[in-house]
Amino acid sequence: MYLYLLPLFVTTLSATAQVTDKSLEGRWKLVSYDDGFAIIDVEKDTWIKKDQSEGLNKTYSTRCTPYEGVVRWSRESRFEFNDGVLTILSDGEREAKKYLLEFKDGKTYVRIEGEEDVQCIYIKDGKMHYQDEKDGMQFVFAKAE
Repeated sequence: MYLYLLPLFVTTLSATAQVTDKSLEGRWKLVSYDDGFAIIDVEKDTWIKKDQSEGLNKTYSTRCTPYEGVVRWSRESRFEFNDGVLTILSDGEREAKKYLLEFKDGKTYVRIEGEEDVQCIYIKDGKMHYQDEKDGMQFVFAKAE
C-alpha cells in the first residue's frame, strides 16, 4: 500500500545524505555561480540578473562585463579534492590547502585551512554545491574530465 512513497523516501534520503571525502574525491570545474546580484552560467557564458523588477528571463552575455574575466578564469580552473587536501589548479599555478568536513544540524560544512568561515557543501544530481550561507553566494561544480 505504501510502495508509492518509496521513491520519494529514497530521493529525500539521497538529497540529505552527508558529503564524504570519498564523494568529493576527484577534479571539479565551476559550471555556475550566484553572487547575490546575478546567476552566472560559466558553460554558456551568460548571466541572468536577479532583480525581480526586470524579470528573470532576460539573459545577458558575459562579454564586456565585469563577469568576463571571472568566467574565463572559471573555465580554465580546476578544483581537486584528494585525501583531505583541496588543490586549486589555475593559470599554471597549484595552491593546496587542507580541508575538514564537519557535520551539524543535518548539513555538511567544509572548513578550509586559512579561511575564517565554514561553508555548506552538498551534492545534488551529481553536482557539488558550495554555499556561503552568510553572504548568500552559491557555487555549483561538475566533475571535470
